[in-house]
Amino acid sequence: MPIKQPDDNTSANLPPSRALASAHGSASARKKLNIKDRAGVITVAEMRRYFERVVTDTSWLKERTPLGIMEINGQFSHYMDADTDTLWIGFALGMRCAERFGTVTPNSD
Repeated sequence: MPIKQPDDNTSANLPPSRALASAHGSASARKKLNIKDRAGVITVAEMRRYFERVVTDTSWLKERTPLGIMEINGQFSHYMDADTDTLWIGFALGMRCAERFGTVTPNSD
């Protein structure tokens, strides 16, 4: 049986986050993962400053990563571009993980 090649309109030709949205309905219909402030850890505002600086200081990212945001009740909610929001979530989770590992001290036996 021959393998059918995807049409240009299929999710196979979309970036990963858009393909996921296409496969599971619109991006706005999906539940969003939001990074929230917690006591004793780096704030969302500080992480966003680092993230946006990385994007604006890297020409390849700057050309491909729109930084438009959605605010709800005056608070940052998410980036309006699905790919940017996916990058942001990965960056923020990595920052929190790095912060955790930074506070762990190795056992000295």
